[in-house]
Amino acid sequence: MRSAGIMVSQLDIAQPAFHLTNTINSIIEDGTDLDIIVYYQNWAKFPSNPRFALLMEREVWGSRCPVIATNVKLAEMLLKCPGPTKKFFYVWDFEWLRYGDYERMSQLYTNPNIELIARSEHHADVLEKVWKKPAFVMDDWNKEKLLEILT
Repeated sequence: MRSAGIMVSQLDIAQPAFHLTNTINSIIEDGTDLDIIVYYQNWAKFPSNPRFALLMEREVWGSRCPVIATNVKLAEMLLKCPGPTKKFFYVWDFEWLRYGDYERMSQLYTNPNIELIARSEHHADVLEKVWKKPAFVMDDWNKEKLLEILT
């Protein structure tokens, strides 16, 4: 069985968590040979019943599989992890607008060791103009695209 990881702040009652939970549950129901582990920072009330493994984010260090981070802080943490075989940053929104630290954001968004995943074609265009071209575009945790990225 193949493995993959996704790092989140928390699986809470919010649109990204809802889409993520439903997508992973659907992948499991399809009987694929991909075991997806969600690494979280904070425990929260789940949007729906997760049928997949949940581990604290610090466990990602020993992971030997592709991993997707879902925000700036998690992407920075992922870059420091020695274990993951491939590193992705799913850019759900334009967090760099709230940070104001250009050097820090540039080091992350242009880092050759992490591939960007855009949430939409519009986001992909903006990311390419500001930082670098995303490797993938994945609308709201689209199942087929997620499988393509992780396999």
